[in-house]
Amino acid sequence: LFRSAKGDTPPIYASGCHQFQASAARSDCVFGNPTSEVTIALWGDSHAAQWFTPLESMARAHGWRLLSLTQGSCSFLDVTVHDRVNNRNFTNCTPWRASVRDLMRAEGVDVVVLSQHFGLLDAESDAPISPATWSSALPTLVESLRADGIEPVLVADTPNPDTTVPDCISEHSRHIDVCAAPQDDGDDAAITTAIRATTAEFGVGLVEPGEWLCTDDHRCPAIIGDILVYRDGNH
Repeated sequence: LFRSAKGDTPPIYASGCHQFQASAARSDCVFGNPTSEVTIALWGDSHAAQWFTPLESMARAHGWRLLSLTQGSCSFLDVTVHDRVNNRNFTNCTPWRASVRDLMRAEGVDVVVLSQHFGLLDAESDAPISPATWSSALPTLVESLRADGIEPVLVADTPNPDTTVPDCISEHSRHIDVCAAPQDDGDDAAITTAIRATTAEFGVGLVEPGEWLCTDDHRCPAIIGDILVYRDGNH
């Protein structure tokens, strides 16, 4: 039962609106009210795509137009990401980012919701994008977006379990606490600190999912109520 959770992806996966290895953003992934005077966008990698369903619900409820602009393993920061699986760089992400920016300008986006996996590897260091890079690249992006008349809202990363959660729960059904994720462990904590400082300095909206998903002892349960939180090891 739990292993079937691996296929529980947002509808933008089946439709192809969540892209992979593409160099240009799709312009036809429009949701909500297509004639609305308010346009919002979702931009980032698969950790942004995982927020599509609630964001679409909000768009429908408020009558907003929603553009879905996500691609696997592509950062919204001006950073080249290393493909750890195939030992190469995702060179497609740079033109894709430029395409996203062109599309948002053309479509008159008012607000963009940004999110990405904190574990994306910087090709220059072959290590996760560092807190120092976040501190330098994020202000540049914020100022550039605002120059285009687009207000950013940042969603911090979700906790990253040490295991594939559905498999873990299936194997430890009587002791599911071993499948919990740590909150802001290691590098993630330093990245979160850097993001908090930048968003506070620039007055950018910041949503921290750990406040919903984790307890006071900084553990993040695999199941909350009757909801399995993770479909794999990081979504």
